[in-house]
Amino acid sequence: MRKVAAITAVLTISLGGLTACSGGSNAYCDELKKNQDAASTGADESTIDKMKKVKDKAPSEVKADWQVLIDYVEKAEAAKSDPSKTKDLAAQAGKIKTASDAITKHAKDKCNLELKS
Repeated sequence: MRKVAAITAVLTISLGGLTACSGGSNAYCDELKKNQDAASTGADESTIDKMKKVKDKAPSEVKADWQVLIDYVEKAEAAKSDPSKTKDLAAQAGKIKTASDAITKHAKDKCNLELKS
């Protein structure tokens, strides 16, 4: 259950809680704004689809970071039915934080979006 809570936290940092959304007229920033509600859905197929849409529009600086988060959420979704898979999720915590931090910084610097952590 703690793993699901961790996933929700990652999604909140990555997609949820966008505030002060001025600027950011490019396709990536628009997609990021449009899918900001993904965190409220939890780790499910809808969340994964929204994250993939954002990743598809992401610039090269953060595209790999989005893939790290997507891979993590997909593994977390699979771990819901197989708790033995949660060990792998815990081992990725540092990688997830690094990716999330990069996305948050990029959103602020390039899209003028403030992501809550």
